[in-house]
Amino acid sequence: ALAHPDDLAESDRLLAEHFEGRAPYYEHEIRMRHRDGSWVWVLDRGRVVERDAEGRPLKMYGTHSDITEKKLMEERIRELAVRDPLTGAYNRRHLFERLEAIGAEYVRRERNFCVSILDIDHFKAINDTFGHQAGDLVLRNFAALLASSIRPYELLGRYGGEEFLIVSPSARKGEVIVMLERMMGAARALALDFEGRAIRMTFSGGVADSSEFEREGFSVEAMVALADRRLYAAK
Repeated sequence: ALAHPDDLAESDRLLAEHFEGRAPYYEHEIRMRHRDGSWVWVLDRGRVVERDAEGRPLKMYGTHSDITEKKLMEERIRELAVRDPLTGAYNRRHLFERLEAIGAEYVRRERNFCVSILDIDHFKAINDTFGHQAGDLVLRNFAALLASSIRPYELLGRYGGEEFLIVSPSARKGEVIVMLERMMGAARALALDFEGRAIRMTFSGGVADSSEFEREGFSVEAMVALADRRLYAAK
């Protein structure tokens, strides 16, 4: 009753393996409900120490060890490996790993998706006028604006420098353009305070829709290249 329902099926499978003699012991990392109502991670270990004449388990001995801190640290390490340290957006390597998987779904099942590349306008001028700390402030706030504007299932990553890439699964170009126009309005309305001076920004974007490509011979690189060309046409 205290176990997390998402972890019970695997726990039951591993227990059955041990009870049937196919595994020498039971061991599983499982979430359990703490008395304060929160979920904690527990390393659950056990071994049958007594069976009846027919080999059915009668008694089991084991331990529960709280490994919540270890799991949180592992999650933090995973996040650091896939996130851009300045903006918190996904880094380019992780983004393209996910993008390749989404592209494969398009080829197999024709699950449409869109790729948008966004670039902050005149970013070099911001750095030259206000300094690189101001440039970092703009990048962080721009990433936060994008992150707050996308849907939960969309992916946001830093493509490079002041360029960001958004992957929109199960979307068409028209609806993505509407989303980007809302973002543009929000960006124009934003005035960032840097040492008492206001910094404003705009951005340009290009969008590519997977339906613009034949599934046979489809490549993520070609789709990103199309979005990139449209970005620079917008520039």
